[in-house]
Amino acid sequence: FGYSKLASGVPVALVHKYEVRAFLPGSPEESWIEQTVSGWEFFAMATWYKPLKISELSFGIGPAIYGATLDRSIDIVRDASRTHLTGGSFYNATGKAMGVIVGLGWELPIGEHSALLLQAGGRLAEIGTLKYDDPANADNEITVYKNASTGSPLAVDFSGGFLKLTLRKYYQPAYDW
Repeated sequence: FGYSKLASGVPVALVHKYEVRAFLPGSPEESWIEQTVSGWEFFAMATWYKPLKISELSFGIGPAIYGATLDRSIDIVRDASRTHLTGGSFYNATGKAMGVIVGLGWELPIGEHSALLLQAGGRLAEIGTLKYDDPANADNEITVYKNASTGSPLAVDFSGGFLKLTLRKYYQPAYDW
């Protein structure tokens, strides 16, 4: 079993911000749109091990539950009269989906009860629909769309490869099982 924080392609940060800024001709003000995407995975991976002389290889595959959160802030300067449009901003749009995770690893013991695991793998993790609560109507969930003309929902896709370095600590049971 495992849990990972996903960052939409950003190796260091736990949140990925997409930002677009533009100036309207004839206006000193700036328009901007910012989206923040973050996510997580919880997985159960069946793992097979192949012992080598001083290390072991492993292969694992299993189901996973993926979640994503999307926030969007908008401030568009409409014209030279400096009319600001902020409609379309929302916070805490969430979605969940089932997926698959696969990993191939090499584990090297570094002590009596410790090991270092280098693992490469991939995941299929597309969250097809995100929804948020409309503050004007508590009973109304709003779906996030790519744009108004297509009517197709905006998906968050964490699918792809990964490389992971893990320090493992093994414990002896206190009693004989």
